[in-house]
Amino acid sequence: MRKAIAFVMVMLLCFSLSAMQDGAEVAVEGVCDGILASAASFSSEPRIMLQGVTVDGGDGNNPYRISFVRSDVSTYEAAFGFFGNGVSVNGSQPQAGRNYLRVLAAKLAGAGLHSGDLILDGSVRLLENSGGILRLHVSVMASGHLVPEGAVVDGVFFLAYSDNTVTIGAESLTVNGMAMDIDPVSVPYST
Repeated sequence: MRKAIAFVMVMLLCFSLSAMQDGAEVAVEGVCDGILASAASFSSEPRIMLQGVTVDGGDGNNPYRISFVRSDVSTYEAAFGFFGNGVSVNGSQPQAGRNYLRVLAAKLAGAGLHSGDLILDGSVRLLENSGGILRLHVSVMASGHLVPEGAVVDGVFFLAYSDNTVTIGAESLTVNGMAMDIDPVSVPYST
């Protein structure tokens, strides 16, 4: 009987750790999507407004602070899709910018999020802008149906712009105080 109870306890612990890891990954992916969408909305003309997101401009080209207040990531796809081809992105390659918005909208659609699945609260602050690479301090709480216990994502992220892609990754990252590594994600400017 003791062996059975011990086995059940071990299985519950393993399941709990697995669920926590899955929630952490969902939280980090949602925060990355939030940063990518916010940066794209900041540089769009007309400005695409995202539910629960405030973007404060710095030098005119890059935001210096992004604030999330009960921001539902599932609403971002509709915001980008609403404008279709009628929106442009400030910069030297407007067609590439429009392609980027379409690719980003498709990435958000591929996430398959529904209302309430992933909610963001917190802020992202620009630390440094150097040679097409933005270093960002991220402190965001992710919650919702997919992260029922909530997850605090904290660390230093980077956004790297090249001729063909925008790449987001983390230099340092903790989720609920535990160190975590992620692979950088690139979003191309063309389809």
